Amino acid sequence: MADNTTNYNAFQLILENRPIRPKKLITLEKKMKDKPDLFKSKPILCNSKEVSRDRYESCDGTGLGIIDGQHRFTVAQQLGKKIYYVVDDDIHLDDIAEATSETTPWTLSDFLHKYVMQGKTQYKAFSGYLHKSGFPISVCQTLLQGGRWKWHVQTFQQGNLLCSNWELANSFDETINGTDDKVGVIDYLTFAKKSSFLNAFWVMFKNPLYDNNRMMSKLEYAASTVRNCPTKDLFLKELSRLYNYNSRDKVKFFEED
Repeated sequence: MADNTTNYNAFQLILENRPIRPKKLITLEKKMKDKPDLFKSKPILCNSKEVSRDRYESCDGTGLGIIDGQHRFTVAQQLGKKIYYVVDDDIHLDDIAEATSETTPWTLSDFLHKYVMQGKTQYKAFSGYLHKSGFPISVCQTLLQGGRWKWHVQTFQQGNLLCSNWELANSFDETINGTDDKVGVIDYLTFAKKSSFLNAFWVMFKNPLYDNNRMMSKLEYAASTVRNCPTKDLFLKELSRLYNYNSRDKVKFFEED
């Protein structure tokens, strides 16, 4: 049976958990105002103070670590309502991430946040590239992890990320975003940070026959001819057309239909 209290200081949010989502708080707040006892039937789940301190770097042992229900806790606190809670040290935050995968799945961003907060070097480096480049996380995964197949996703989720291709990925970032003394693709094409565009450009960029100076010179005088396409394959054809325009040594970056 769940205990209840209005002593909000008895709890701690675990920073390794996925971030609080403002939209979810708004939705829960509306539900709670309509049904004040809504959360009584679904108490928040916590680890004890001691176990929370030992398991999670963000917990100092002064409160019960909330492993499931951080949004419910936050809304109840804002509204001054009772917190219904259960303490169970047999359950770990990792168990919650797996259990909620069928209801409110953890996203790559959630897992990234979790492992960054745990201080994992590869994830901190990945996060730095993500924020520096401004690329979608799925694109960063392709660039740094080598793909987005099931194995890549599972490795990322399980905390075993291993980044590579740093030199090429950094060069790609500079090509798209530009530098202090060089314009980037984004200066010519406003849609250059769409996932489909970036994935198409990456196919070209990593090809041994690709010449970046040639591509940038083509963009300088013919960028207006590049259409904003809905898919990676169509973008690749557009970029290939531009790259090979008025050139004798044409490079094939895609399979012909």
